[in-house]
Amino acid sequence: MQPDVKNIFPSIVEIYGDIRRENCFIQPVDEHDLGLMESEFEEIKKMHGSEDFCVAAVAVSDWNSDLTPWCAPPVFGNDPFGDKAPETLRFILYDLIPLIEKNYPSAGRKFYVCGYSLAGLFALWASFQTDRFEGVAAVSPSLWYEGWTQYAEEHFTKAKRVYLSLGEKEEKAKNKIMAAVGDALRHQYELLKAQGADCVLEWNPGNHFADSDMRTAKGMAWLLAGKKRSGGAKSDLELEKLSDGDVQIARMSKLASGIVKEYYDPILGSGQNDYMIKMFQSEDAIKGQLRHGYNYYFARSEGKDVGFFAFYKRDDELYLSKLYLKKDSRGKGFSKMILGFLVSQAKQMKVRRITLNVNKYNRSVDVYKKLGFEIIRSEKNDIGHGYYMDDYVMSYDI
Repeated sequence: MQPDVKNIFPSIVEIYGDIRRENCFIQPVDEHDLGLMESEFEEIKKMHGSEDFCVAAVAVSDWNSDLTPWCAPPVFGNDPFGDKAPETLRFILYDLIPLIEKNYPSAGRKFYVCGYSLAGLFALWASFQTDRFEGVAAVSPSLWYEGWTQYAEEHFTKAKRVYLSLGEKEEKAKNKIMAAVGDALRHQYELLKAQGADCVLEWNPGNHFADSDMRTAKGMAWLLAGKKRSGGAKSDLELEKLSDGDVQIARMSKLASGIVKEYYDPILGSGQNDYMIKMFQSEDAIKGQLRHGYNYYFARSEGKDVGFFAFYKRDDELYLSKLYLKKDSRGKGFSKMILGFLVSQAKQMKVRRITLNVNKYNRSVDVYKKLGFEIIRSEKNDIGHGYYMDDYVMSYDI
């Protein structure tokens, strides 16, 4: 017999199935979605062949604001989008989930976040904010949302599994902005795969409004059926692009100089290393590189700068000029995540390889080999004052 939950949860929460089950889906919904929840639940049971799950439907009052992470102009009609997604996520993380765990404890319970349309966008965004969710089902997600693609390129999902799907006719919408959803979703899929996520992209017949309950059920069943992604570090990494402001450049110069000093003094000696830091990582040097098309990024974890990298397009390749991590942030899988981002950038540039120079005596040579780079040649470059850069040139084919 299922427990009576009416006096436990806020009125905006409806529970489908037995709340004591080990797998709990959290799904933001509107009034239309609520009318389909029973059929959605039954479809999951049919597809999955078990009732080892429940669904907590969270009704949102303002669809265009409660599910969107930042403000954006209207795409249809006159109503702009708001920025209340963080509030919705806080309710889920700090009100709803604790209520479930307190009143219906279950060893090894897993939580998933799922949604359709803007709720699919919310689900994917939420997986970038917290590792509380085992998996995500972003079904017909509104990835046409202004600013989403850039955001996705600079952040990493913390979920183990991600399900993406779209109706075949959705990218044929008359609204040009919304018609971009197909390319945006393909790009999102490539980003996730490059980051090492266990993900799938499926196409469904029909337009955006066809069979939303069936489509969502497919995503949930896929999450339940899948095996855990093994190994790997937590994806607690964010990328922040360097702007050309003096404060930001000073921050980058200080970070870069400190890491390079620690790393290369034992290899090059302090004399050559200090000379190279002044030449390549001083504030004036970074300003000059930005003017010449360099893209600099901070790598951040747990709110702190843990590394940096820089790249630019050179002929038919993406040239990775620098990639450094602080000592206590090495060996955590961050380099692989950054490579995934670089692969996505190379594809946007329409180039087929990434190249870099690395000192022959740098132990990172082995790290790059494990990431898939190959040594293609050696070169020795005179940098003045009697100093040379004795490097391998390494390449990664896309």
